[in-house]
Amino acid sequence: MVSDLAGVWTVCGLHGWSGAVKGSRTMVLVGLLAAAGLVVAACSSGASEPVPAGSGGSARASATRPAASPSPKPSSTFRSTGDPINDAYVQFWLGFMNAQSWAQPNYPSLVNHATGQALAWAQETIRADSTYGWVRDVQAGYGVNSHVTRRSAETAQVTDAQDWTLWPLVVDKTGQIVSGSTGRRCITAGLSRRNGGWTVNTIVVAQGGC
Repeated sequence: MVSDLAGVWTVCGLHGWSGAVKGSRTMVLVGLLAAAGLVVAACSSGASEPVPAGSGGSARASATRPAASPSPKPSSTFRSTGDPINDAYVQFWLGFMNAQSWAQPNYPSLVNHATGQALAWAQETIRADSTYGWVRDVQAGYGVNSHVTRRSAETAQVTDAQDWTLWPLVVDKTGQIVSGSTGRRCITAGLSRRNGGWTVNTIVVAQGGC
């Protein structure tokens, strides 16, 4: 569940994301704070990633991406979008992608911005992808398109329309794209106040546009 970046993309609330290498996996994360950008995936039941095809547990893959070159260690700089609720969601997604790049479910920037079902989903996804030897390949143009759709004093909701064709899941050793891992996704995140700030506590990822 890691992403390896081929190029630079615009991400709402993020900028200055530069690459990463973990073992044979290469991940580059690039984000620019803008109202449009990064795309995120989700799953309505909490298991958002494709499962291996067949009963043997092997991944079914199709297509092949070019071999990526080693990249620098990932780093990120966050700049406020001007909306604390949207900021919280973007920081959650940034933490999720960085956690994927290192296959570290307890990555600090992830656990600091998520709780409950959202954190459990992210951690389960990271563990599963690592087990199957899958990584995320971030391509130029991939971005988060998040906006707040509901807010109150204690809770809020954010919707994010992403194109995972630009963020495919690939087999790390071969570069083959895992079947079912691409296409448009509509992500709906629920947030609540915690310690004076906002935290993502639920996430649902559905296929198709929002």
